[in-house]
Amino acid sequence: METAPVVDISLNQRAVQTYEARKRYTEARQLRVDAEIAFRQEHSDLYGDETEAQYAKEAAEDALRDAALAAYDGENKAVGAGVNIAELTRPNYERSEALAWAIEHGVCLLLDEKGFNDTCKSDSTRPGFVTMETVLQARIAQDLGKALGLEE
Repeated sequence: METAPVVDISLNQRAVQTYEARKRYTEARQLRVDAEIAFRQEHSDLYGDETEAQYAKEAAEDALRDAALAAYDGENKAVGAGVNIAELTRPNYERSEALAWAIEHGVCLLLDEKGFNDTCKSDSTRPGFVTMETVLQARIAQDLGKALGLEE
């Protein structure tokens, strides 16, 4: 998008230009919004189908993860085609204790869990009330069809 060259004009003229630019933007945006609304109304069945398919996909993935964790023997992490077990280490703590610690150390007034978890990764910065735990997570290949040999 080209920007207009800067010329010597008054503040009022710049304000008028800005007003006109905002007006064009608002009109263009409203046209797009109206078109989106019309499309969604015309194709509402597609959105319903997508939502149902999403729920079915998530249920199938949850069931596969549960089955993978149940099949894990503690040794072989590749429990099936396109499915493996990962061991994740993450901090385990009471949220209220973590918030109190964060406030006491001037870190924040609200608990930033990601930041706090990063603090917990190192033995030297981990508060005493935090323990580290290893949890298992079943991971499903992005290209599950290829992993299963159903697609190339």
